[in-house]
Amino acid sequence: MANGKRAVWPALDSDDEAALLRPLAFAEGGGLPFSLWVVLARALSGHPWTAQDVSVFRDGAGELLVETQTSEGMAYRLRARGARSGGRQTQRAITSALLAEVPLDGDGGHRDWPAAAPYIVDHLAAHAAAAGALDETLEDAEYLVHAEPRGLLRALNIPGSSHGSVRRSIYRASVHVHATASLPERRDILAVDAARHGDTGLARELSRGRPWRPRWATGTMVHPALRFTKTGLGVDAAACTVIDGRPHAVTGCYDANVRVWDLVDGTERLVITEDDGVYALDCVEIDGRPHVVTGTCSGSLRVWNLDTGAERFALGGHKGWIHAVGCTVIDGRPHAVTAGEDCLVRLWDLVVGSERARMPGHTEEIRAVAFSEVAGRPVAVT
Repeated sequence: MANGKRAVWPALDSDDEAALLRPLAFAEGGGLPFSLWVVLARALSGHPWTAQDVSVFRDGAGELLVETQTSEGMAYRLRARGARSGGRQTQRAITSALLAEVPLDGDGGHRDWPAAAPYIVDHLAAHAAAAGALDETLEDAEYLVHAEPRGLLRALNIPGSSHGSVRRSIYRASVHVHATASLPERRDILAVDAARHGDTGLARELSRGRPWRPRWATGTMVHPALRFTKTGLGVDAAACTVIDGRPHAVTGCYDANVRVWDLVDGTERLVITEDDGVYALDCVEIDGRPHVVTGTCSGSLRVWNLDTGAERFALGGHKGWIHAVGCTVIDGRPHAVTAGEDCLVRLWDLVVGSERARMPGHTEEIRAVAFSEVAGRPVAVT
């Protein structure tokens, strides 16, 4: 609550109360800083609300609000998130109002992004994407440099216009380094990626005032389909699943680490450590929750909960390298089929963690497994 109790504010009709609460229904992150609450209340209602009006209303509406300490001071959002009425039109008004709050520099009247409020730097992309105006916003080269990378990447996943596809592709080309790069580093990287995409105008604009600028670039084999890249980590096995409604990838590596990646924003969600290199894995749902089955080069086979990283089962029996892990459903129950250096194919019931069948017949190590259905029954091809 804003002050722990409900104060009395000047009589407002229900429309006025709704107008003052409406900006908070669209707040991103921890909420709107007070100054932007005032700005958006004016922008969305057309009424000249003053800071005093909003302050008195805030102090009396405490039980309706959540107050959070941020780098800008206190931020506010609704305690109960309701429907966002107005949709795209409202978000466009918010986007325009936020852009108008970015100061202009004294050199050509360009937006002075270093002086912009942190909320705008962090969340403008989300509002612009919801407004269908992100591609217009990306036309500002300085915004590409100063926007908070994770927030911008999430917004880039919302489909835009064909006109904006090049700017989106330029930003994604090196998105794996933007979050940790300094502003000068990010500027230089974006300039090089602009040159790689043939956007010499953007490359020139980004390089203005820098000690060097790219004149041409190799590595032009880039594609708008690229979402993000991770480097410096080995990947020897990969599978995809859904966790809490969001797409994720699970990767295994010779370094014994199993990493879980959020595919919406490219962030690492979880790291699980096996006892040896992981060269085979697959994802499966057990009891309604996501799990991964991992096989190592020393014969270990384990089932891990992807919510917590906790081990559910250790499945013993294989000798030597496990090259193949696949998951399927048999008689309504999740199962895994595993195989490897010992020439045996094993079938595991993943509800109870028991071996259901052992299938000999191979005379050499097995490196792959896939599933199909024949006459209504599941089959594995190894």
